Amino acid sequence: MKTANYKIVIFDGTFQTTTFIRRLMQGLVAHGHEVYVLGFNLHNPSPVQGVNYISLGSNQNKFEFITTSLRHQGLDALTNLLRFDRKKLQGHNLQYVLTKIKPNLIHVQWPSLLPWLSFVLRENNIPVVLSERGSQILIKPKVEKIFKEQLTWFYPCLKGIHAVSLHIAQTSKDLLNHQLFTRVIYSGINLNDWKFVPRKQKIKESIQFLSVGRAHYVKGYIYAIKALAMLKQKGVKFQYTIIGGQDEELSYLINYYQLNKQVKLLNKLSIGQVKKYYTKSDALLLPSLSEGVANVAIESMAVGLPVISANVGGMSELITHSETGFLFDSRSPVSLLAAIETYMNYPSHKIKLLLESARLKIVHNFTEKEMILAMIDFYKEVLGKGI
Repeated sequence: MKTANYKIVIFDGTFQTTTFIRRLMQGLVAHGHEVYVLGFNLHNPSPVQGVNYISLGSNQNKFEFITTSLRHQGLDALTNLLRFDRKKLQGHNLQYVLTKIKPNLIHVQWPSLLPWLSFVLRENNIPVVLSERGSQILIKPKVEKIFKEQLTWFYPCLKGIHAVSLHIAQTSKDLLNHQLFTRVIYSGINLNDWKFVPRKQKIKESIQFLSVGRAHYVKGYIYAIKALAMLKQKGVKFQYTIIGGQDEELSYLINYYQLNKQVKLLNKLSIGQVKKYYTKSDALLLPSLSEGVANVAIESMAVGLPVISANVGGMSELITHSETGFLFDSRSPVSLLAAIETYMNYPSHKIKLLLESARLKIVHNFTEKEMILAMIDFYKEVLGKGI
């Protein structure tokens, strides 16, 4: 049996962690590290083998919340239980759990979780690192003054930053005026799980477009629907599947543009089901208003599915226009339509070269092995600096 090098706490707020963190935890366990995930829920439908999951008190079940608090705190929980101050109880549970684990390092997954660790940051007795990704860096601090002020207070207490793209790292430094030790580490996939099967263009047949991601305005699906409405007017046959949930505004637009036969909204699917859609689709549309480096694009490039993406966030770090995919101006249906038509008119030999180049980009820069080793090195650098 391998001896654990470090005790690492992953603080995600939930047991249902992101794809990036699941892959990271699997790698950490395989390298002999002891991994704990702390969350405000109790049940975990798909745990990572070898990872210790500890509930800080379920938000869904009051009885389970009480028993969890008593288990962590004993009689010390009674005062707050009588008042039933849920947040204070959860905060105390967090303190008791960390005292018991005695981790070498705490890895926080979202900036919004930092207030929960104010006592650790204040005491400066356990190194805390933060992952920067998505809207909590690119959008929320810009529109919520109080949130930005919170981050400005907490950031100087951190020992390191993991950013999922160069763009997010620079945005964070500019916005919060910090010079924290930062490592850009891209999400990675296990190439053995993603077979490369390059797609062939369909000129006269119906083109199968695909988008994958939650039904949220930041995903920009309204712009894709408007672009495809224009494509329909030009007589192009297509089907567009959005996997991520129902949305009232999208349903309205689909009806408004009379695209009910062309556009289908599906609820969130398992990764195995999503893979089947990758296989039978002809191009992935990523019309987002904000992104780090989208996992769905990485996976698509790995399997030979052409990616047509908004040029936002770190997507230009993944895609070189007309070489490994196609980029267009965000929020512009006209620009998206032009990118789709560029793809449709590309000579077949150029599409083949583009897809091969896209796969090589993933092989060289976005593998799970490279990601895990880089994260472990990041942890070692932070711990080597001491506290």
